[in-house]
Amino acid sequence: MHLLQAIRPQDFFRHLAVPYSPIRKTRRAALLLASALTGSLLLTPALMTPAVADEIIDGSSETVIGTGGGTKTSPWDASGILTVGNTGTGTLTISEGGAVTNTIGYVGRQNGSDGTVTVTGAGSTWTNDALSVGSSGTGTLVISNGGKVSAGTFYASDYSGSSTTVTGAGSVLTAGDSFIGGDGDATLTVSDGGKVDFSSSSTFLYLGSGTGSGTATVTGAGSEWITGTISESVKAPVPATR
Repeated sequence: MHLLQAIRPQDFFRHLAVPYSPIRKTRRAALLLASALTGSLLLTPALMTPAVADEIIDGSSETVIGTGGGTKTSPWDASGILTVGNTGTGTLTISEGGAVTNTIGYVGRQNGSDGTVTVTGAGSTWTNDALSVGSSGTGTLVISNGGKVSAGTFYASDYSGSSTTVTGAGSVLTAGDSFIGGDGDATLTVSDGGKVDFSSSSTFLYLGSGTGSGTATVTGAGSEWITGTISESVKAPVPATR
């Protein structure tokens, strides 16, 4: 049976900790199709078997430094799934113009894990087709001092806790369809000139989509929260830029 035939929309969104509503069935089915085509179905614990090569940072700290000298050479193309904190503790720092690219990124993937990714400095980038911060473990993402992170689909706290911070002028998180707070609690803080941009390809933005809470805070001069034409935001209002 084809994958899209085997999983009903309500079952899929239960895995993602997003409440299913028959009223929104058509839009959810469309998101299911889009997620399957981008590979983001692999973010659900029930479907965690990697289909491509898996880079794992666990029990160690890795650095990608644009000017050289990091433990990984920049640019680092992880190509498949990049996991920071799989069953233990892992950290990744991208700095001084370093660049990392992968298909799916996990920060804190399995129960008991703790992952931290820091992207800092002008020209430093982390590019994901889909990104999960706090999948079944604890995840922390810090974007600072002009660093940039992009994700076609962004999940914060599917089943555990997560914290995402975008701080400092030029620091940007660009994301498509986003779920902030699933069955775990998630915070997203934009401060001191940082920017979160959901405007380019987003249809859904959920703040608190399961039994957990999703909290977004925008504070400080020049900080931005851009939503464009997002059609749906549930459980919590999108914060105004302050």
